Amino acid sequence: MDFDIVEIKDYYDTEIINYDYTKLKAWGVTEENAHFLIDIGVPEQYDDFSFYESEAFQVKVIEGEEYIQIGQFASYGMRDSYGLYLKQGSDMFFTTSSLDKSNVYMLNKNLGTFFCFI
Repeated sequence: MDFDIVEIKDYYDTEIINYDYTKLKAWGVTEENAHFLIDIGVPEQYDDFSFYESEAFQVKVIEGEEYIQIGQFASYGMRDSYGLYLKQGSDMFFTTSSLDKSNVYMLNKNLGTFFCFI
């Protein structure tokens, strides 16, 4: 795949959240995801996805594992929103299920890959 990841920003059409590396690392965000959040950034709102500033992150225990909630997904017409998570110490990006919010499912192998395909 040949692309310039920085060009993704052109499609956000919203404010980009500025993150602090030290705060991200304190939350347990991996190097790869921390660099994506700082170098590329994520939009506050993109389609059905909302991302939080690091001050609003929360650690949630799901299935006995700790995940960092960095945003939420709420499809139009759905009553409930679903968390967007990074697993502490892992690059993988997760969400909860619309059928069972106690289960998490991998959306993509990391944030950069996720944004290449949405």
